[in-house]
Amino acid sequence: MSKKISIYAAEPVEAVLKLHQDDTLSSRINSVCERYLFLINSTHLTTTFSSAELNSFVDCCLSTAFPPAAFIPGTVLADFADSLIDGLEEKWGINGTEVAEKLSRLSMTEEMALIEYIEHRRTRLGKSD
Repeated sequence: MSKKISIYAAEPVEAVLKLHQDDTLSSRINSVCERYLFLINSTHLTTTFSSAELNSFVDCCLSTAFPPAAFIPGTVLADFADSLIDGLEEKWGINGTEVAEKLSRLSMTEEMALIEYIEHRRTRLGKSD
C-alpha cells in the first residue's frame, strides 16, 4: 500500500537523489529503499549465526547508538568483545571466540544487515504485544 509522507532530506538523501535527477523523488526513494532491502535480506544472518548468537548481539548492543554508515565497521564486534568480560558467553551459551571470528569476517552489507536486525529487535523489546 502506498502512503504519502513528508521527509526531511539530509545530505545523504540529497546526494542519492542527485544521482538520477530525471526520476521523481518518490520513484528514486522507493528504488533506493527496495535495493537496500534486497541487500539486507540477501545476507541470510540466520544461517551464519545461531539464535543464541543473534540474541547475544541484541543484548550487548542494547544501549549502543549506532553511528552513521561510514563508521559502522566493527561496531558490533567491539560491543560483543567488551561484553564477554561481563559473562555474555555464559549467559547465551555461546563460544565467544568463534562468534567474534564470524563477526570479524562479515562484509559491510552483512554488518549493516546485522545492525538493522539488532535495531529492529531492540524496538520490539520496547513494545508490548
